Amino acid sequence: MGRILMTLTLAGVLTVIAGWYFGAFTQALDDPHNAAANSPAAIELEQLGEPLYPAAALPRRGLRHTVAGGRDSIVITGNLRAIDRVDVPSQVPGQLLYVGDGVPEGVTEVVGIAPFMHDSYKQARVVHKDRYVVKFYRPLKEGEMVTRGQVVAEVDYSRALNAVIGHKAILERAKIEIETSAEMVKAAGALHNMTMKAPGSSANRDIIESQYTLTRAMSDKVKAETEYDKELAELYSAQNILAFHTLRFELPVARGYIQTIYHNTQEAVKDNEPVLQIYSTDRLLAEAFVESQYESYLRRHMRATVEPAEDEKPLRLFEGHRALAAINGVGFVVHGKTLYVVSAGDDGFLKMWRQDIKGEVANAFHREPIRALAVSPRGAKQALAATGTSDGKIHLWNLFPDQNGAAQNGEPRPVPLLEKPIDAHRDAVTALAFSADGGWLASGSVDGNIKLWNVADGKLIYLQRGASFDDQPHQGAVTALAFTPHARLVSASRDNTLRVWNLREKGAKLEGAPITGRSGNVHHLGVSQDGRWLLFDQGKSLQLMAAPDGQVVNTLRNPGSTTPFETLALFSPDASLILTGGAPEGRLQLWRAPSDDSRAFEVRQFVNEQRSPATCAAFAPAVEATGETAFAASGTKDGNVYLWPVPAKKDVDAHRITNVPVTLFSRSVEAGSRQIRIGVEVPNATGRLMPGRPVTIVIE
Repeated sequence: MGRILMTLTLAGVLTVIAGWYFGAFTQALDDPHNAAANSPAAIELEQLGEPLYPAAALPRRGLRHTVAGGRDSIVITGNLRAIDRVDVPSQVPGQLLYVGDGVPEGVTEVVGIAPFMHDSYKQARVVHKDRYVVKFYRPLKEGEMVTRGQVVAEVDYSRALNAVIGHKAILERAKIEIETSAEMVKAAGALHNMTMKAPGSSANRDIIESQYTLTRAMSDKVKAETEYDKELAELYSAQNILAFHTLRFELPVARGYIQTIYHNTQEAVKDNEPVLQIYSTDRLLAEAFVESQYESYLRRHMRATVEPAEDEKPLRLFEGHRALAAINGVGFVVHGKTLYVVSAGDDGFLKMWRQDIKGEVANAFHREPIRALAVSPRGAKQALAATGTSDGKIHLWNLFPDQNGAAQNGEPRPVPLLEKPIDAHRDAVTALAFSADGGWLASGSVDGNIKLWNVADGKLIYLQRGASFDDQPHQGAVTALAFTPHARLVSASRDNTLRVWNLREKGAKLEGAPITGRSGNVHHLGVSQDGRWLLFDQGKSLQLMAAPDGQVVNTLRNPGSTTPFETLALFSPDASLILTGGAPEGRLQLWRAPSDDSRAFEVRQFVNEQRSPATCAAFAPAVEATGETAFAASGTKDGNVYLWPVPAKKDVDAHRITNVPVTLFSRSVEAGSRQIRIGVEVPNATGRLMPGRPVTIVIE
């Protein structure tokens, strides 16, 4: 029995050897799905031929930069508050007619009351003798802007108005008395002159009587003039009191904002009691706390830079994917002069959108969830989209088919580029990328495999074992892929590595060793379009690395290092901006990218009302005339797609407020925190900044 078993075993071994020798298992070994199995020794680069496509020269390593003063900057977070505040008090006691912007006296007589007979204006009544005076006003609210000299409230001035009118009447009578007494003086003077000249008159008696009459008339005139002056003073006083019933914003700045309204319409106020508080935003104080160990480096009036945080709302919310189906890819495609947004998600739909149209303009359905999306770059021969599904297949779509299947009026209509999808991976496709000319497509999968495809026919490029990406394969899902102009492919994986692959005609070879040490949670790591820079997540920071060797040249981190980066970190087309995820409430952060000689700073925060975390994002292609990009798009976990405005270079350059003085420097340490309070005065003549906003303060 033992001899029989030994004979059968030996026969099986000889059969396997013979099958291998005659090529019976060649097909299985060369199956694209088994390319990584039992790989022989790595093939030398020279054996792999010329670069896969014309390669630009590799960028030179950047020069080392010097640190000002040999010390790192002090970077702290703070908040803005108003410096100039004023209470607007009532200067007289009484009842408020209104708190609002009153229509000036006489305006209704010129333009009529029709312009003020709508909901924006209210009416108040002032009793004048036996009739009413109607006052029109626009109610004011907290937070509303007011300008210098503007009426903000009015106290019931019925008594003051009646007093002014009464004093005017008395003044008119006093004026008549002056005129009458002047005539009496004139008549008495004439009579006295006649008496003095009359012949044969009893000089003493007649002269004395005429003199007395003249003196009496002159005395009455002086008395009338005195009464007039007194009444005129009383009128001025009454007019001032009447004016005190009108409250105006008199802070010596161009504008202010209502902080608090203490009393409302019809409420009683006392003399000098505040009615409302107004603050100015023309200058603000950026207030923060710095650790006490920096005390020796700080002093009053030293200069600082302030970087404000500014929120940005989306230009458009594209709703059309199924609710709660995550968006796993977005991109942009330009057709003629029209920009389209492309999105794909777990609902299996590829959709296309336009900024000026409500709803999708085109779609294509997949039976499986879409886990990856790539759109051919601007300048490619065709506008294509590649979608990778959970069953390992890749679908190639012509978004604007030619005349053989033309879409009317140039509108998009995705049609399959190939007869059937590419059976690419055994597991879900998680990353896709087109080369710059759109001729090659790289794909990555959950199993860590990377493959390269010819877009024209959908065929796999590298079949030979050891010449493909199984040289040193990833040990986790591939999450990001990017071609560079230097015939390189950069891959990121959940095995916490970055790899740079040298692409040749006959195979791909790893460039140096894998870049290890990733410890963050950024799956979609960006590579600059010129291939010069790589992003690398480590802890709560992003490192800017020089390609291809991974030399760290700068670091991007949130001030205070409290918020980690997550999900995505992408370069704009010119690499001047970086878009990151991970901020609270689903916000995206737009940064001025660091360089080899300057730090990064936040430019905007993109805020969506749904507060849903972002799952993917993309920048629009650069505008040919300016070289800048105007838009970004993002997809979220709940199935929404957003279009965001990207600020122009001039706005980014003007974002920081430089060379501002440190005006507040506390010499005492806050109890329990070991921190020192400092403040930086920030000019704000344009009203761009608001109190309460967070800022970053940088002190060199």
